[in-house]
Amino acid sequence: MPVTTEPLRSADRVDALLELREVGVSFRTSAGDLAVTRGVSFRIDRGERIGLVGESGCGKTVTGLAIMRLLAADSARISGQVLFEGRDLVGLSARA
Repeated sequence: MPVTTEPLRSADRVDALLELREVGVSFRTSAGDLAVTRGVSFRIDRGERIGLVGESGCGKTVTGLAIMRLLAADSARISGQVLFEGRDLVGLSARA
């Protein structure tokens, strides 16, 4: 499935296991926020396998860490939506 920045239609979302909508990650620095990824959107349906490929330093690992919420909350900010089975993980507390 190609990566797109176009909004997904509601009819396309029914079987999505994981869906990213306009996800961006920025890190807080002494000079202000530094955006490292912007507008990442894709979906993975049940039973589907994908590979995330790109040049070194393009944000593959940061995107994966953002999906799993493994970025330090005090230094990283995630924007957009990371939906797992329709539930937005970005807004959840660390405990949830």
